[in-house]
Amino acid sequence: MSYHGINLLIVQMLLKKLNILVAHYVKHLSPQQQAACYDDYQ
Repeated sequence: MSYHGINLLIVQMLLKKLNILVAHYVKHLSPQQQAACYDDYQ
């Protein structure tokens, strides 16, 4: 496997972990805070 291919796998893994962390964090917010966060990402 090329160095570039390994890097892509690592990045994908980190993004998945980050998504899980963000989802976990958002779950603990109130609906108003969730809406505010969602608006920021639009």
